[in-house]
Amino acid sequence: MSGIAGLVRLDRAPLDSHCLDRALAVLARRGPDRQRSVVGDNAAFGQTLLATAPEALVEVQPWTHPDSGCTIVADSRLDNRPELLQQLGLRDRHVDSIGDAELLHAAWQRWGEACAIRLFGDFAFAIWNPRTQSLFCARDPMGVRPLLYCHLPGRLFAFATEADALLRMAGVPHTLNEGRIADVILDLEGIDHASTMFESIAQLPGAHVLCVDQATQRTTRYWTPTDDLVETQYSRDEDYAEAMRAQLEQAVHCRLRSNDLVGSMLSGGLDSSAIAALASREMLRARGASLPTFSTVDRSQPCPETRAVDAMLAQSGFLSHPFDVADNGAGWAPLAAEQERLLEPFDWGMGLLRAHYLVANRAGVRAMLDGIDADGLFNEGTFQARLMRRGKWITVWREARGQTRFHNGLYSTWSWLRSDLAQLIVPQALLSARTKLKAPRRMRSRVTDALISSDLAVRVSASDRILQCAASRAYPPSADRHAEGVFDIISPTLARAIDRYDRVASAHACEPRHPFMDRRLMGFALGLPDEQRQRDGWPKWIVRRAMKGILPDAVIWRRGKQHLGWMVSQRMLQQRGAERIRQLVNDRETLGPYIDMRGLAGQVDLWLREGNTGAAERIHAILALHDWLCRQREQRAPGSDASAAI
Repeated sequence: MSGIAGLVRLDRAPLDSHCLDRALAVLARRGPDRQRSVVGDNAAFGQTLLATAPEALVEVQPWTHPDSGCTIVADSRLDNRPELLQQLGLRDRHVDSIGDAELLHAAWQRWGEACAIRLFGDFAFAIWNPRTQSLFCARDPMGVRPLLYCHLPGRLFAFATEADALLRMAGVPHTLNEGRIADVILDLEGIDHASTMFESIAQLPGAHVLCVDQATQRTTRYWTPTDDLVETQYSRDEDYAEAMRAQLEQAVHCRLRSNDLVGSMLSGGLDSSAIAALASREMLRARGASLPTFSTVDRSQPCPETRAVDAMLAQSGFLSHPFDVADNGAGWAPLAAEQERLLEPFDWGMGLLRAHYLVANRAGVRAMLDGIDADGLFNEGTFQARLMRRGKWITVWREARGQTRFHNGLYSTWSWLRSDLAQLIVPQALLSARTKLKAPRRMRSRVTDALISSDLAVRVSASDRILQCAASRAYPPSADRHAEGVFDIISPTLARAIDRYDRVASAHACEPRHPFMDRRLMGFALGLPDEQRQRDGWPKWIVRRAMKGILPDAVIWRRGKQHLGWMVSQRMLQQRGAERIRQLVNDRETLGPYIDMRGLAGQVDLWLREGNTGAAERIHAILALHDWLCRQREQRAPGSDASAAI
C-alpha cells in the first residue's frame, strides 16, 4: 500500500516543480519508505512508497519508459507475476527483478484497456502518454487500492489515493458535498460507489478503468464476478471441502508474499480464524516463523469471542498481540486521539480495527490479513424461497429451525420464514402496493430518528437517498442464485467497507490484504450450490467443512456473531468525556446547518443518564462529523496549505 498522486493540466498550462509537494506530504504516512515526483511541461506524478513486496525494492516510481516516453505510477500488488512474464515475452526476467510499473506498462502496451482484467491482485495505477496527451487509470476489481480524482473539463485532471491529498493540488475546489454529509447522519454510507465528501472529487469504482484526454473522459467497467465463475459439481461434501480449502490456501499464499512482517486479524470468528490458521501453517512450513495475530479480548468476564480466540491461540504457530477491552491503561488515549482525525466521519465505528492496527504498527507488522467479506461471499441469499418454490418444505423448516439455533434464539423460526412465504403466496402487485403505503411513514420516522436538520433533509432529498440506499441492498425480485451472488460481491456496501479498512490501515503504514476478495476464490464461491452455502441453519457450511481438523471445533461450530466491537466504540466515546459531548449541543456554527440541535440535546441527555445504545451510536457519528467539519474549516482558513492550493 503506497500513496500515489498526479496532476495533468489539460489546458497545457505549465506546472510548478513543487506542484505535488503538499499532496505527497499528506500521503507520506501511507508510504514512509521513499517519496519521489516527476514534473513535466503540463503533467506531474508522485508516489510515497510502502515497500511490502520484493519487486518494490528494484524500481523507483514514478517510472518512465525510455522508448514510449510514458510515465507510470502505481499502488499495487500483482499476484500473477510469473504468468504475466510468460504472456508478455519476459521469460528471461526473474519474478522479483522487474518492478510493477514496467510490468504494467508492458501489459498496457500489449492489451491496451483490456490489460486490467488480466491482472490478479490489488492495484490502482495511472499511465500518462505525453504524445497523445492522454491518461489511462485502472482500479482492481474489488477496489482494495483507492483512486480518487477531480476532473475540470478542459482545465485539469488530478488524482490521488486520498481526497485530502487532492485538495492540496492547485485548482481543486474544496466544496463540501452536502449529500454525503446527510449520508453520515442517516447512516447511508453504501448509497453508491463513486461519491465522496467533496463535490468536485469522485472515486473510481473498483473493476473500472478511466481514460481522459483534453476533450473527453470515459469510465468503463472491465470485470464482473461472472467472468471468473466456475460451476462446481461434486458428488461428495468432502470433495467440496477439499476444493474450498485449496482455493483459500492459494488466496492466503499470494497475500503472504512480502519482504516485511505479515500479520493477521484473529477475532475468534470463522473467517479470520481460517485465514490465520492457513497462514500460520504456511509460515511455519516455509520460514519456521510464527504468525503475529491481533485480537480483541475481554479478560474481565468470559465471552464467546474471547473463548474462541483462546481456543485458537492454544494451537502452535501464533504470536499473539491481544487488545484487552477490560484494561484501563494508557492504550485508550491514542485511539481516542485518532477519533478526532478521521479521514472520513463514516469511520467512527472502526475502533476495534484501529486498535489492532495501532498495536500492529508497534510490532513492526506492515501487511495485515483479515476475513472481510466471507459473509457476503457465502451468503445464502433467498435459499429458503428457492426451496419453497421446489416444494422442499421439510428442508425449509429444518433450515429455519437451524438458523434460530445458530443465533441462540435471538430470532424466532417464524421470522426466518415470513418474508419468503409472503413473496411466494401474496401477489407481487399487492406487496408493492403495501410497501408504497408504508413508505411515507417509515421515511418520516427514519429522518426524524437520525437527527438531520429539516432544511438539509429538504436540500438533499433525504427520503430519496434512503430509498436509493435501500435499493442498493435489496435483491432484484427475479434474481437467481448467481445474480444474488454477483449482487453481494459488487454491492456499494461492501465497496465502502473496503474503503474504510484502507483508511484505518493507512494511518499506521500497514497494508490490508483480503484473501476472501481473491478473484479466483470469488469465482469458485459464485458457482457453489445452495446446499454448500448453508445447511441445517449453519452459514458458510463449506468453509466450516473445509477447516475441519485445522480449526478447533469451538471455532468451527461457534454459534452466533457476538463480538467486542461495540464495547470498544463505547469505551472510546467515554474517553472523549461527558463535557466534550455536552459541547456538541452548543456548537451551532458547525452543526447547525446539518443537525436537529434540539433533538441532539435530547439524545445527549439520554446517553448521559442511561447509557442508551441507540443514542450512543447517533452521538458517536455526529461527533465524528463535527470533528471532520472543524478540520475542513481549518484547512480552508487563510494561510492554510489547502487555501494556498485553491
